Amino acid sequence: MTGSIATVLDRAAREFTSPFSAIVWHQFHGAATRPTLGSTAFGRREPHLMVELISMWENGENKNHTGGGEDRSSHLRWLEETHAALEPFSLPGGYVNFLGPETPDQVANSYGPNTERLLAVKSAVDPDSVFSATPLPTSTAAA
Repeated sequence: MTGSIATVLDRAAREFTSPFSAIVWHQFHGAATRPTLGSTAFGRREPHLMVELISMWENGENKNHTGGGEDRSSHLRWLEETHAALEPFSLPGGYVNFLGPETPDQVANSYGPNTERLLAVKSAVDPDSVFSATPLPTSTAAA
């Protein structure tokens, strides 16, 4: 997939592999862009558009788990190809709640210059790392 963001999203929507899949856009602008970087946890304050890709299918379609139906690989391929086609348009990082430990560079970029302060707070209030649903960089060297 190549072209503009609109071309990529249009093609992706036309090629859904399941009626349960979706593309959701979140526009980040206005009041959310006004705070200074140091006043919030997130390292991105410029206006941007976040695209959430959701690949879902009925349980019976996943032969890897239920023993019948369509293989899930076509659904995952749609997701991965769309993600790759959007990558040239993407800001570094990503929406932290959608990232996991398998994307440490994106996590570090999401917090940007706030990483040091957030790691200090995390160390003070959660030294045993009980809370880990929203990932933080493992060191300031990654930021």
